[in-house]
Amino acid sequence: MVRTYSKTLSNVRRGKHYTPYRHYIKETLNRAVQAVKNRSTILVAADQFYVPKSTISRVLLKQNKYENPGRPLLFTEEEERHFVNHLNLLSSWGYPFDLLDLRLFLKAYLDKKGVQERRLKNNTPGRNWALNFLKRHKNELFFANAQEMLTTTDPSLMVNFDETNLTDNPGNKKFIFKRGTRYPERVINSTKSAISLMYAGTADGQLLSIYVVYKGEHLWDSWTVGGPPKTRYNRSRSGWIDSVCFQDWFFTVVSHSIIHILKEMRCGSFDSTEGKKPRRKRLTVEAGKSISA
Repeated sequence: MVRTYSKTLSNVRRGKHYTPYRHYIKETLNRAVQAVKNRSTILVAADQFYVPKSTISRVLLKQNKYENPGRPLLFTEEEERHFVNHLNLLSSWGYPFDLLDLRLFLKAYLDKKGVQERRLKNNTPGRNWALNFLKRHKNELFFANAQEMLTTTDPSLMVNFDETNLTDNPGNKKFIFKRGTRYPERVINSTKSAISLMYAGTADGQLLSIYVVYKGEHLWDSWTVGGPPKTRYNRSRSGWIDSVCFQDWFFTVVSHSIIHILKEMRCGSFDSTEGKKPRRKRLTVEAGKSISA
């Protein structure tokens, strides 16, 4: 399928002329349907009003589910209108989306609804879909370089963040490799735990709280001991920051307007005696939520 379709005014196949696809207006279709209801045949009405006979038949049988031709849109008009409002609101806050942010946001939206769209790879809309979305709403959205906008944005609203992953040392034993090997590697059955860290800071030099994500089904109190002040802790099955953890990080660390709503939870203290290892305590934390040590 071509990227930009140019509609033809004639349709000729095997020397026979056919009515071009969707080469009529809705009023003409209604007149053709009314003519059939007035004892005219579908074939005669199709030749008289230049409307495909299959279209007239589907309207009479009430089989037309969509008014517009072509494949149905991925989201409804109401959903896309909400997306446009959210994008405009985020840009007014100083957090505009790029095309990749928009695609990942819609993937998280579909995953949260429990919808598995077969037309999408990994439930993520493609770049062409995002460009067509902007084209459909060009009167409400625009996609421009951020340089001009950044000059008028408060530096405290510009946040730069990055995620890194730390792994435990699997061992410091020495092994034999071929001389000249640039990247010696050792394949082992399993490795120790991995921890994801999210660092963020504003353009005016303010360092935000560190966000730590462990790999596990539950969060233990011993995992929250000894970290930097105001560090927040969470967990995920993969050990990486997924969309749920990212949303929690945004509302608990970045968004100062709603951070006061979330109450900080502190782990209980335990008595440590000589020669006795303190017992770990499992923390009761709602799924997707983090705590502060």
